Amino acid sequence: MNFNGAEYLINKDPTIHQKPEVRYTRVQRTLAGEKNRGKSSDQVQDWLEVLEQTHVKRASEDQAVKEKIKTYYHKQYIWPYKEDITRGAAKVEARAAREMGFGDIAYEGEALRQRQEIAVVDLEKSLDSWINYLTSKNEQYPIWFRYYVFTNIVKLGSYDIDKQEFRKRTKDTFFPFPDIDRGALAEVQTQIEKGGPFANKSFAEQYAYAIKTNGEITPELRAETRGEWRKYDQGTKPDELWESLQNKGVPWCTRGYATAEKQLKEGDFYVYYTLDKLGQPTIPRVAIRMDGDYIGEVRGVADNSQNLEANMTDIAREKYNDLPGAEHYEKADADMKQLGVIEKKNRENKELTREELKFLYEVERDILGFGYESDPRIKKIKSTRDIRLDLSIVYEVSQSQIALELDEINGETIISLDDHLLNVEYLIKNDITNLKIINGGLYQHNESGDRRISLSSESASVLRNLERIGNQDVVNASIDHLGSYSVERLSPERYQDRCSGFIDISLNYIANKKSHDSLTGFTHFLTATEPEENRFRVFNTLWDVMSPDQKKELYDLVEEFGDSENYKYLLGNVLYRPNISTEDINFTTSSIDRLPQDKQEEIISQWFRYDDQEILVNINLHPEIIEFLAEKNIPLVNRYFEKYRTKLTGQALSVYIGGDENY
Repeated sequence: MNFNGAEYLINKDPTIHQKPEVRYTRVQRTLAGEKNRGKSSDQVQDWLEVLEQTHVKRASEDQAVKEKIKTYYHKQYIWPYKEDITRGAAKVEARAAREMGFGDIAYEGEALRQRQEIAVVDLEKSLDSWINYLTSKNEQYPIWFRYYVFTNIVKLGSYDIDKQEFRKRTKDTFFPFPDIDRGALAEVQTQIEKGGPFANKSFAEQYAYAIKTNGEITPELRAETRGEWRKYDQGTKPDELWESLQNKGVPWCTRGYATAEKQLKEGDFYVYYTLDKLGQPTIPRVAIRMDGDYIGEVRGVADNSQNLEANMTDIAREKYNDLPGAEHYEKADADMKQLGVIEKKNRENKELTREELKFLYEVERDILGFGYESDPRIKKIKSTRDIRLDLSIVYEVSQSQIALELDEINGETIISLDDHLLNVEYLIKNDITNLKIINGGLYQHNESGDRRISLSSESASVLRNLERIGNQDVVNASIDHLGSYSVERLSPERYQDRCSGFIDISLNYIANKKSHDSLTGFTHFLTATEPEENRFRVFNTLWDVMSPDQKKELYDLVEEFGDSENYKYLLGNVLYRPNISTEDINFTTSSIDRLPQDKQEEIISQWFRYDDQEILVNINLHPEIIEFLAEKNIPLVNRYFEKYRTKLTGQALSVYIGGDENY
């Protein structure tokens, strides 16, 4: 029995012969003096022949006709939903940003308009791919099948790799239309024409089944790891990158033309392609998107969440380890995934493990994200939980040994979660000696009237069990390993007294214990080396809080221990300070002068390794820095001044020229 495409379309849509376009064909035949056939399937077939004439023959011969066809379908399937599409894109991207730790973002004004433009262009390009394919006279599909595919493909969202099915397309769906899988489409046509249960399935089911059995990335192709990396340079046109991702089933938003264009404006783009059935590297498996000079994201094709496949992890890591920002990316990415797991478990009222609670409450370290502020999900999750119960599990103490407020502190208290200053005299008077963790700060009224902590025998007694001090919003530093926690959220205007008190007790503790590790931790803490890009800002913030006496005490301790690491982290940052003082310069240069020559060269070279021009501001303001450096005659420094000599001004230039033989 011969297959009849028109009858198949009627079986799928019994009203198709009543559609205006079919009825219009009948009118045209009548006006032309032709006899209309009576059977519905014949009427549909007559209309299909007209459709083939306009959409295949004429469109293939005349590009203007094809462009009109594209515009017609853009108006029908995309343009009426611009606002909904934009809201859909903004909602999904806001959720993604939140999951990556960027906090809550909102598109407004020009940003919203640009987001709409990108979403619309991506959809137009995606739909055009189908129009180009289904109107090509070089393809062997019959017209009934072309119509059947197109009218169904516009109803489908993206392919769900995990569920192996298509999502339904709604008016706010901004993801591109499904990929064109030529092998799968051919299989759909073959199976329909054979008849049987397959023909009765929906197109979404038919196409999903064919992709699963005939798709691009088969289990055999997924097992393949041989391939090559390709780099697409920032600022280049997206055509080559975009083309390489079409019809490959990747769940990356870079499949959209405008999105690929936007991402290439922001940074380089790397893709790892494995070998296809012909042995050519065409199957995209790993993507690394750069955001400026740093890694923006690393994505794979294991599932719809764009996770890396197990056999691609080492390949991806080997590549991104050679790129700027690799360490921060790997830690932040792992933390954001862990926070996502905790958020989901908390939402579903599932019990969190002790390790998950330690992570959530940032007991051992801060949670790293990709944003500039702490991930807002942390605070939101905590607000739904019994904090006293959680921390009793974390620290393995009873709930009665945790004080949430100052007035709850007693002789049994081990953990104080109140973020206010705690009076050492009060602790002594009430014999409170079990405190291990103080979330706030400490102060003590001395004879001089200041709040410096004096480690007298009495205060040392009540503080002997202390392991950590500091408010999460201020300093949160470990006494034994000072500086383990980030201070990037420090607010000196609000917490100046508390910060000064913290610095006092830290310096006193280091001096009393003669602890080199504590000093190293403290200098790391002051310079906030994680994240590195914030270290100068944080150092300046803390340096402004410190009194001259505190600075001298810290310099004396650094000099007493005399290792280059403390000089590198502490003194190097002084030179980069805006509005550097002569006192700071004298402290720095005199301390370094007392070190061995090799240590001096090591420390000074660290200052100039970034090859930036920030330090020139201070050099122009303080020519004595040039005199100090000229005496050292360090090759790296000499090359620096040779490169930036035209940036020197006034007395600094005069000093430089006078000592030119050293450069």
